[in-house]
Amino acid sequence: MNILKLLQSSDSEGNARKYSAEKLAILIGCPPAAVLTSLGFVPSVPLHYLCSMLGLVIFGIILISESTPKRAFMATGIFGTICHSLALGWIMNVMTTFGEMPALLAGVIIVLFGMYLTLLPALGSWAAARLVPNNLFLRHLVLIPVFWSMSDVFYAWFLSGFPWDWLCYTQTDSLLSGFAPLLGGEGVTLLLLIITMSVSLSLAKRNPVFLTAGIFIVTLAFVVRDLSFVTPLNPVKTTLIQGNIKTETKWRPENVIPIIETYYSLSAEAIDTDIMVWPESAVPAFENDLENPERGLHIISELHRYMKNHGVGFITGIQYYENSPLGFEDPEATHGLRFYNSMIAMGVTDAQGRADYELLNHNRYQKKHLVPVGEFIPYQIRHLTRSLGPIFNMPMNSFNPGSPEQQNIEVRGLNAASAICYEIIFGNELREQIKPHTNFIVTLSNDGWFTGTQGPIQHLNIARMRAMEFQKPVLRATNNGISAIIDRNGNILGSLGENVAGHLSGIMTPNQGLTPFARYGRLPLYLIYVLSLVFCLARVINLLRLASTEKMRLRAAKDNPESATSLSRESRDAVPDSGNSGKPLRQLEMMLKRFTNSDK
Repeated sequence: MNILKLLQSSDSEGNARKYSAEKLAILIGCPPAAVLTSLGFVPSVPLHYLCSMLGLVIFGIILISESTPKRAFMATGIFGTICHSLALGWIMNVMTTFGEMPALLAGVIIVLFGMYLTLLPALGSWAAARLVPNNLFLRHLVLIPVFWSMSDVFYAWFLSGFPWDWLCYTQTDSLLSGFAPLLGGEGVTLLLLIITMSVSLSLAKRNPVFLTAGIFIVTLAFVVRDLSFVTPLNPVKTTLIQGNIKTETKWRPENVIPIIETYYSLSAEAIDTDIMVWPESAVPAFENDLENPERGLHIISELHRYMKNHGVGFITGIQYYENSPLGFEDPEATHGLRFYNSMIAMGVTDAQGRADYELLNHNRYQKKHLVPVGEFIPYQIRHLTRSLGPIFNMPMNSFNPGSPEQQNIEVRGLNAASAICYEIIFGNELREQIKPHTNFIVTLSNDGWFTGTQGPIQHLNIARMRAMEFQKPVLRATNNGISAIIDRNGNILGSLGENVAGHLSGIMTPNQGLTPFARYGRLPLYLIYVLSLVFCLARVINLLRLASTEKMRLRAAKDNPESATSLSRESRDAVPDSGNSGKPLRQLEMMLKRFTNSDK
């Protein structure tokens, strides 16, 4: 027995050294890997998509070295939390500047938010290591990428969703973006993880065979990058107006008329155009108050006539309200009124140019995915949050969501799918508006909340991914920048930088037709998810069977050592070796225990 204790002591010391080395690898390797990956969200960084790939490869090597599910969870948790916190650091500007929150508290909230977004991918790494500990191919090239992709889809839905820093947005300038029309951004993320994990495996195990999956995907990317699923129409001249109105003063009543005059002036300088677009909430007042015949106000109808007389199709963001059908009994209404953040089309709207503006006409889009806290607070807790601080008392945070089913808005006889502000990050929701007759996408935003941070350029990059997914040109008009005209391949044809007032004109080529992603959405990914879950379920059942057999063997060993030995041999013949029973120390330990029991 002394020999056994000595061998066990030696084995435990080796395991302790191995554990310390793996823990050190996590603490030293994961932070720089996360920093490199987060650089992919900054398109101004040269070869930003390669930085992201390199970071993921380093993370993959660390993950491969982790021999237990617990350490796989830890590695993914540290990597993901740092990466999310860096990519979403711009949210601090909103909380500290407009929410008057202490910087330290805002930083803690960002880190906690990063941990929340990393929880499911970390659990996925844990599950993969638990289910297939010895099959590196299935673990790193199938389960971990699939679990990560499933986590993205879940976080895009749960608690209103926030799919802002998906890994696919680091690849808008890489070959992998060619898969966007086929599989959407979620599919690009899945393929990116498979490629980087294949490189990690080949480096960690010094086996080029693992590169096969990555080489196949890259080769396929060259094939699909030039595929076109749409038919181009006649080009039209478009103009975006960027007023550069400070968010801090925009909502003061005395500034309404000066702001309208600013936009009128900028529009007059570029009136020779086919389509003109003003940004979200360009007019910081309610449409009902500006178009009020009883008070002699016809500001909106005059704007319509001005654009129509110049042959311009006009789109602008504006707010309006209407009476709730339930009146004062409607809990989601404010004093019996429902408020909407919307965009409307005026000027020349139909192909014949005959339609006229009417108050609350139907050629409009109501924003349906509102920003939590910023645009709405659930009525159940609204009275409780008012006293918690300025962040819960921002202007216009009592909007109501628009109808789930809405038609394209029409301008100069063309049909436009619409997205206001951060609605553009929800590709699967925008897909509901993409029809065979949809010709382009228009997105209006006010990014002044996080000007001076990486938020606006990330927001623009997300709009580029939407253009690629649906192969539709995108007109992106913002208040403070970055306004841009984007072609169907995600290329920026022209842009206006941050904190600049001006107009941007360019040629847009509308089209018609549907990409595979527009037709089928996430269906291919859902099939992959189902097959992966079926495999996992079968694996769990098999592991439970193995555990049951082992339990029976241990019980038999206690009652009858000879029958336990026979059962152990039968189970080894019937069940593949898990990889642990072949260790010399374990075999010696079992032999000595049997000898001791038989001696007794």
